[in-house]
Parts: sequence; C-alpha cells; structure tokens
Amino acid sequence: MRAALRPAGVFLLTFAIYAAIAGPRLLGPSRDNHFSHLAAAWLSGRLDLPGPPPHRNDWGRVTTYELDGGRRVEGIRCRTRACTKDTPRGHVAVVTLDGRVETIPRRAIRRRTTRTYVTFPPGPAVLLLPLVALFGLATPDVLVCALVGALGPALLVLGLDRLRPPDTSLDPPHLVLASALGLGSPLAFVAPAGGVWFLAQALAVACSVVAIPGALGAHRPWVVGVALALLLSTRPTVAVGVAVFIGLLALRNRPPRSVLAATFLPALVVGLALAAHNVARFGDPFEFGHRFLDVAWQPRIQTHGLFSLRYLPRNLHAMFLLLPKVEGHTIRISIHGASLLLACPWVLGAFGRHQRYEGRLSLFAGAVAAAIFPLLYQNTGQVQASPRFALDFLPFVLVHLARTTIPRRPVFWVLVGLSAVYGLATGILFVRAPGRLFVPSLWPYENGP
Repeated sequence: MRAALRPAGVFLLTFAIYAAIAGPRLLGPSRDNHFSHLAAAWLSGRLDLPGPPPHRNDWGRVTTYELDGGRRVEGIRCRTRACTKDTPRGHVAVVTLDGRVETIPRRAIRRRTTRTYVTFPPGPAVLLLPLVALFGLATPDVLVCALVGALGPALLVLGLDRLRPPDTSLDPPHLVLASALGLGSPLAFVAPAGGVWFLAQALAVACSVVAIPGALGAHRPWVVGVALALLLSTRPTVAVGVAVFIGLLALRNRPPRSVLAATFLPALVVGLALAAHNVARFGDPFEFGHRFLDVAWQPRIQTHGLFSLRYLPRNLHAMFLLLPKVEGHTIRISIHGASLLLACPWVLGAFGRHQRYEGRLSLFAGAVAAAIFPLLYQNTGQVQASPRFALDFLPFVLVHLARTTIPRRPVFWVLVGLSAVYGLATGILFVRAPGRLFVPSLWPYENGP
C-alpha cells in the first residue's frame, strides 16, 4: 500500500497543476477533438465522417471521381510543382490511393464525392469510445488529456520505484525525474492543451513509461505487452523504438518463450486490427491516411514524402538550436518552439560520464529508433512551446538517468527547477494567451522544405 502513495501523490499534484493551466477549458471539448469525431463515426457505423468537419485543420480528404464508362479514380489533387506546370488545361491531376499520378479530363468527370477521415492512429479514439457514446462530440477530451498526461509522471515513479525501491517515502531522485517529465518537459503544455496531437502524445508517454521500466523488470510481461500494443495504436513510430529496446534486451537475456509471447502477442493482435482498419479505409495495411491531409504542406508531402532526409537539417535545428526572438521589449518564441536544451536543460545530464549498467546500449538504441521518425518528418511539430516530438524519446532518457547518480546531484535539481519554470510559464501562455508567446509568423522556416 505504501508503494502506491508516491505515484498517487505525483498523479494528484500533476493533475491539479494541469487542471489549473487548462482553466475553464478543462470540462469541455477541445477545438481539435478529432478522436471524438472518429469514435462518433464508428458508433454510426462509418469509417469516415458522416458530415463536413468543423474546421479545416488536419483532416484527411479523399475524392472519388466517377468518369464516363463507370470508371472510378480515388485520391487527392496533385499539388506538386510538376503537376501544376505539366497538367494540361482542362485536366485534373490526381494522386491515387496507390501513389500513382493520373491525369483526368474534366469533361470526363460525371460526379465527384469527397470523404473526410481522421488520419491519426486510432488508439485514443478507442479509449474515448465509451465517453463519446455518453456525451457525443461534447466529450471533454481536454480533461482526458490532462488525466492521461498526469499518469505519465506517476507511472514513471511507480516503475522506477519497483526497479530500485526508495530509501524513504521522500527519497528524491525518482520524484525529481517525475518533475522533469511532468513540469520540465513539453508535457507541461501538451497535457493541459488537449486536442488530437496532444492527447496522442500524452498517451504515448504514459505507455512508454510503463513499457520501458517494465521490460527491465518493473512490471509483468503482459502489462508491458498491453502498453506496447496501446502505444502501437497511438504512436506507431514510438512503438518501434520501444520494440527495438525490448528486442535487444531479449537477445541479451534470452527470456522464456512465454515471456516473449506475453510481451509481443498483444501488439501483434492490435497490429492486425490496425491493418484491417487501414485496408478498409485506404486499401493499404500501412496507410493511416496522413498522405491525404488537406493541409498547406501537401505539395511538399507529395514531392518529398512524409519522411525524408531533406527535412533532417531543419528538424535538428528546431529541436536543439532554435532560440527565442527579441521584438522590442518582448521575448517571443517561434511557433516551432524553442530549443530542447533551453526548455529542458536537465537533458544535458544524459550526456555526462556514467557508470555502466545492464541495458544501457538497449536504451540508447531504443531512443534513437524512436527519435529518427520525428527528425525525418515533414514538419517540426509546428505550433508548440518546446519540441513536443522530444516526448517520443525522453522516457528513454529518464530511465537512463534513473540508472545513474545524476538525479541525486543538486545541480540536476536546479536544472529541473529551471525547466519547470519554463514549462509552466509557456504552458500557461500556450493554453491561454498564445498571441503573447509566439512570433506571429512561420519564422524562421518561412521558405523551409
């Protein structure tokens, strides 16, 4: 019973802070409640939205062109420079579901119908399903996001305490690491903000801080398996990193087959369900629909893809080097966020000299595998107070730090304190007064890739 008091206290305190930041928004739906719309579509027996979306931000759109002779072409308008230049007058260039570019004469089009999809992996929508059945689109997804966000630091303490029991109830290292995650990381603005992107990331953090310590022995294999499966349905790119970490540990330790089955079988089942859902919507088991986002960045997605080495320099710059901008007597940050090293200086503790321990290389490999996808992604995370994609790999960093003496050093506590000040201040502005926080432009990537 005593072992649960520390995580419970961390959860209650963190949630209270997130609730205070969210303010009156806490009990209502967010503007970007895509997962509620997806759950509502399922409940009405559909895979697409039954009507038009409430706004144009981050919805997938697939148009079906019915042509003379009964032929059908499904896809999205081609908006690359080549299509704009080379498409003959009186024709429409379409990127089809299988990735081909097909040019259609307008006079051959007899009918057009457009379907709108939620293109984010659907795990959070499954969790919201009972609430949406009760409250419909008024489901308070901001509250759910704050609750799930507060679970992350609490579950981190639970897992770390089980790996290395604290000397006393006030033994600080694991509590300091929980503060680093809950208050001194991008989670400080993600959790109270709510919305489709932030709910997915908050849930992914909670799953990661169960799966990573669990693979080291903090939890039973089936608990790790359920966390990995939920992570796969929420942020598959992070699930790859966690799976790499677990797989490397398994190669080293050679656990019984029953342990491996309990760990990976839930993810296999969920993976098959996701594949079936994707095939039913887009005819491809690996296509969640992001290729069909109706966004301003569609030309670069069609030209270079969702993931490309071309995006790496910009994303590295935004993640680690982007600094605030001084405008008159005001300091503002880019909508792409401020450098992780400025917002979360405690991360520097991971680069110090540490004693060796079992699983160190596995943690490093898992962190790299989880980080590579956001670093190659077509945008930086966009509107954010600090690099929210860092949440994909920070759980690995925190577990690594827990295996060292760094969290016992006062200088680390100071860095966590500074991070918390930044996290709380920018979190409040992000949720309540973004106009005072951000430079009102795409600076510094107005002409980026």
